[in-house]
Order: sequence, then C-alpha cells, then structure tokens
Amino acid sequence: MSSAYGIEVLLAIALGENPGELVQLSGNLFAGLGLLVNSRSDETESDTYSMSYLEATPYYPGGIRFFFEKISSGGRGGGAFERLLSTHPLPQDRIEHVTTLLNQKGNPVAHEGNLFTSRYQDMKRHLP
Repeated sequence: MSSAYGIEVLLAIALGENPGELVQLSGNLFAGLGLLVNSRSDETESDTYSMSYLEATPYYPGGIRFFFEKISSGGRGGGAFERLLSTHPLPQDRIEHVTTLLNQKGNPVAHEGNLFTSRYQDMKRHLP
C-alpha cells in the first residue's frame, strides 16, 4: 500500500496539475502493472518460505505443490496476457518453482509418514 501511495505521488509530480485523461490513465496502468510484479514476487517468496518452514516439521515440504496442481486442473495454463495482469503467479509457475526447490533439497518423497493422510481421513470421519 505504501508503494502504491509513493507511485501515486510520483505520478502527480511527473504528470503535473492537469494531465489529460489518456496520460493519467496510461500512468496509472503502468504503475499498476509495476505493482503486480511486486505482488507476484511476494507470493513466490511466500512459497519458498512455506517450504523452508515445513522442513523443520514432520510434514512433506512439497505439499503445497498438491494444492497448486489441484487448482490448476481446470485446464487453463494461462497465456501471456493473463500472466501480465495476474496478482499471483500462475499455478503452473508455482508448481515449477516448488518442483525446482524440491530438486534442490534432494527431492524428498511424499509418503504416509509425512503426508498423514490416514490421520486426516480419520479426522474428517469424526466431523459432524
């Protein structure tokens, strides 16, 4: 939010007091696209940290990949325009990032001992 305010102030200074609508719209568009890049890099950083945190637990550190695979199973891979305007990295990009991190960590294997699927299914059976 502070970045958005900073950009808004810089645009006001750069465009002057009475910018035309097209000039103002163009400035806002490019500022918004710049902020989207930051948002996507924040999400990628978040994915990296989640895996690092999970390494210190008994859980599989690549479990987030299953989530991204599930939400990307809708079939759309995302084109250049969708990638440009997205506030988050596309699910396929996140899967590739997590896979790269897993490879760097020696490619740990997902199994019952670190996925706890039986415990999860048992918990679901006890829900009202």
